[in-house]
Amino acid sequence: MEDGQTDMSLKLNAKIAASESGVFRGDGNTGLMVRAPDFFDGDEYVVPATLWHNDIYAPSQMYPSFTSPWCPNNGFDGFYNTDGCDEGPWLYAGVAVVIADSMTDLFDEFNNIQDDDWGWGVFYATDANAADKRCVYRQDDGGWDCPGGWIDEASGNFVQDADKHGSGSYGPGNPDVKTLENGGGGTGCHFDTDAIDQPDAYGDAGNLVQDANCQCNYMYNSDWSKWVNAWIYNTEQKSGFESRTWLDSGLGGSGTLAPVWAVDTAACWVNNVRDMIQIQNEVYWAKSRWNNQLIPASNWASQSSTDLRMYWGWNEIPVAKYISEDAKNWDSIVIKLPADVCENGDWGATDNPSCLNPAAQAQLESDLDDYVQNQKLVPGADKVTSRPGSYILFAREYGTPYGTSGGDDFGVNWSREFFCMDWVSPNNKYKVVHANSACYLDIASAPQPTPAPPPQPTTAPETSPAPETSPAPETSPAPETSPAPETSPAPRPSHTTLAPEPATATAPATAPATAPEPATVTLPPSTTEPATVTLPPSTAGPVAPTAGPVEPTAAPSVGTLIQSKVSSMCVDLPGGDSSNGALLWMWECYGGDAQKWSFVDGQLVYLPEPNKCLDVLGGDTTDGNQLGLWDCLGGESQKWGFDDDMGTFYLASSTNDATKCVQIGGENLGDALQIWECNGEAAQTWQKVDSASVSVV
Repeated sequence: MEDGQTDMSLKLNAKIAASESGVFRGDGNTGLMVRAPDFFDGDEYVVPATLWHNDIYAPSQMYPSFTSPWCPNNGFDGFYNTDGCDEGPWLYAGVAVVIADSMTDLFDEFNNIQDDDWGWGVFYATDANAADKRCVYRQDDGGWDCPGGWIDEASGNFVQDADKHGSGSYGPGNPDVKTLENGGGGTGCHFDTDAIDQPDAYGDAGNLVQDANCQCNYMYNSDWSKWVNAWIYNTEQKSGFESRTWLDSGLGGSGTLAPVWAVDTAACWVNNVRDMIQIQNEVYWAKSRWNNQLIPASNWASQSSTDLRMYWGWNEIPVAKYISEDAKNWDSIVIKLPADVCENGDWGATDNPSCLNPAAQAQLESDLDDYVQNQKLVPGADKVTSRPGSYILFAREYGTPYGTSGGDDFGVNWSREFFCMDWVSPNNKYKVVHANSACYLDIASAPQPTPAPPPQPTTAPETSPAPETSPAPETSPAPETSPAPETSPAPRPSHTTLAPEPATATAPATAPATAPEPATVTLPPSTTEPATVTLPPSTAGPVAPTAGPVEPTAAPSVGTLIQSKVSSMCVDLPGGDSSNGALLWMWECYGGDAQKWSFVDGQLVYLPEPNKCLDVLGGDTTDGNQLGLWDCLGGESQKWGFDDDMGTFYLASSTNDATKCVQIGGENLGDALQIWECNGEAAQTWQKVDSASVSVV
């Protein structure tokens, strides 16, 4: 075993290993997700997470878990006044959960995610406000579903509507192949108050976005640096946002650099990881050409890690909330150290938690205590294999410099490495223990027993096989001179709305010429702040996907909703994922396909796919077990009865004494649908509702 490594850390390092050839190519290095605590505690269906992979070179690859990434600043971002602050998160460790084995639950056909034609996901290369400030385009309904309202396509007006929640209320995944009934969460155009503020920018391959749902223009995917250049030189703001006079030198403007949050408004989504990584790297390598460094206040010209780490380096992936917040899907908790926190001359290659300053160590103790008090971490050697449990790792962020020190061509490409070492918190409250190839959190005063074997988290009902352990990743070499994109065009995913093949002629890399006036499709003018999305010059509207991994079938127009009498929520299939073992939960009744059921021959059939039925998974009727979906087999675990007088929904194999009933796991969105001993409580009372009487949102 390598020094500081455990079976778990080696497994995770293999997941994020840099590709030996190309971008996001290899054997098992499919990446993993980290998710830090944030403000998403509402009704969002999707929440933001970050994908780690050592083909990504930006630093600070985690949304901070302490204080604001806007800090420090002097109260001005170059265009608007802000809340000034003296201290930021850049010297503090971050704490997050790691999801690796359960990536198979987060993404459709995950085992093929490195294939050239995989296009099931939604990925943003930068911070993007995906779950809270995006409007989903609904072509059939003639407008955009925005947070708190609706933008009508015909008039361009924004109408407040408390029943509209924007893209955060949609299921995860690419809506072009999953439909908006089952996907689209986090997609859409950026929104500010009552209008779409996603800017346009034209380069030699067209606009930054290719459709009215603000998907990135794949005509740039042979060289995403040209997408970045189009944004840097040719930004055109929407009407009503003209005060944002940045990044417009190619249009005769001043070319003023932008505040860091300009990436949020310009960010578009792609349907695959490879394109996301290439955009993320290009935006990072060009940072000094677009970022005014006022938020947070930094000086990258110093070429010191203190300044270089002050960068919003995380990507943003909208993932299913109910999966990412379920502790049984976590491989470990991670404590991420600031990039090159020790600053001892090796660019962070030997960083360890002892280099955190006293304030940062005290904050880390407080962050860990929050996890413990909220029962997301359970200290003790005997909890290593539990979820939630005690398993925890550190991650260092180390750099590979390139170019000439002190020169304009100097830069640093950053990588990440999981490891373990003993550490005791400053008030002697907690300790991280490295023993017997395990790494775990314990109470500092507790004796150190021999821990159980390292964990292999599982997902219900089927366990995904753990990948073979492979050695920790080698440090990827830095570019010899300056970072550059792959020389060969990256294959375009086939599962997407594609723009036509790009022309062979290219514009100069430094200042692309303004594109000819395109044929456009725009959002209609508004009397307030109109939202305009312009399509690429050769298209008159979104082009149908060339291929799709799924062929959505139209669901019957009428079905039965199973509604709880106590919470008024309905039995729902998250994301419409009808694979065997998919778990059911409770969600707001909206009458969509994922809530349509029918009682047929004693079975509760999922109406959109009548070969799928409600099932007591594994036949295990232990109280509290979550119910799921399985192929209709007609066995005892799929026989159900409904007592209209009592409002009870019971397992028919217990008809004589009705011993087992269907029960809600709580009264919140996303709470589980469970089997439980029949007790007559309100949580076990239901009613059947005709789906035709419920409007689909």
